[in-house]
Amino acid sequence: MAIRKYQGFSGKEVLFGGTSVERENTEFKVTYELTILNGSGKLILDSGDCREILVDADGEGELNYGFAASDQYLIFEGKHFDGSLELQVSD
Repeated sequence: MAIRKYQGFSGKEVLFGGTSVERENTEFKVTYELTILNGSGKLILDSGDCREILVDADGEGELNYGFAASDQYLIFEGKHFDGSLELQVSD
């Protein structure tokens, strides 16, 4: 599990993903806990032509996603964000 703490973060950070490769298992479980103390933060699944906001509020949970053999990334975006994100990606 990766734990990231942010203070005054504005921008985006790629947390997981990659370019087109052969993958044996394309199903991934994403376990998260997002704590927002100030500003805004969101976890996004970005596949180039499509961006899906997965989480944008305080909370924790588990998501299951299929990663296609194309460019796909989990990205964290913040705007004046103070808080933390705990993230674990497993197959």
